[in-house]
Amino acid sequence: MSALLQATDLRRRFGGLMAVCDVSIEVRRGEIMGLIGPNGAGKTTFFNLLTGMTRADSGTVVFDGHDVTRAKPEAIARLGLARTFQNIRLFGGLTLMDNVRVAGRVQARHGLLSGLCFTPGSRREDEAVTERAYDLLRLVGLEDRADHLAASLPYGDRRRLEIARALALTPKLLLLDEPAAGLNPSEKLGLADFIRDIKERFDLTVLLIEHNVPMVMGLCDRVMVLNFGQTIAVGAPEDVQRDPGVIEAYLGGDAHGAA
Repeated sequence: MSALLQATDLRRRFGGLMAVCDVSIEVRRGEIMGLIGPNGAGKTTFFNLLTGMTRADSGTVVFDGHDVTRAKPEAIARLGLARTFQNIRLFGGLTLMDNVRVAGRVQARHGLLSGLCFTPGSRREDEAVTERAYDLLRLVGLEDRADHLAASLPYGDRRRLEIARALALTPKLLLLDEPAAGLNPSEKLGLADFIRDIKERFDLTVLLIEHNVPMVMGLCDRVMVLNFGQTIAVGAPEDVQRDPGVIEAYLGGDAHGAA
C-alpha cells in the first residue's frame, strides 16, 4: 500500500517549548490511522504542520507526490487534504448551507469574475455545488436546518457540520481532530460507524486525533502515539496497547479502560 502522506523529521518550537520534535509519519492510501497521546503531547500542532496552518522549523511534508512543506493551507486543501479542528471553526453568521457551499467553491473551476458575471458555466457549477452541499448536509442529518445559522447549532451538530464542510472539499485525505469531543454517549457510539461509512463512500484515507481510546483501537488500522512532542510507538492497535512506553505515558496500564 503506497503512502498518500509522508512527513519526515518535523520539528516545531514555540519559545522554550519543543512542541514537535523530529516526528515522522507515513499514512497509507485507504487506511484509517489514529494519533493519540496525553494532553499537550503535540498532536494538534502536528496536524497544523501537516496542513500548513503552522510552518515547521525543519523537516518535510509530501502529500500525494507534492512537497507541501512550505505550501499555504488553501493550496494544500486544493490538492485534497481536508481537516476539522479541535476548536470548531465555522462561519457562525452564515447558514449551514452556505458554510458547506463555501468549502465546495474551493475546488471550483470558474473564477470570481465568472461568478460575478453569472456565466452559463459558473451557473451550472454553482448549482452542482449547492446540490452537493445539500447531499452532505443530509449525510450528517442536518438537511432540515440548511437555512439556519451555524451559530444556532448545539455543539454536537456543529461537529457534524464541520465534517460536512470538510467533505465538500472532495478530499483524498481527511484529518479529524477529536471528532468525538462534545458528543453525547449515543452520538459517540455511532461515530466509528460513520467514519467507516464516509471512508468507503468517498474513497478516503483518514487520520484522526481522538482521546476515546477504545474507539481508536477498534476503528483504526494503525495507531501512532506521541508524548512530549515525540513518537513513542507506531503500529497495529493490539501492538500499541501492549507497548510498555505507551502504557506508562498514556494508557495507564489499561488500554481498554482509558478514555
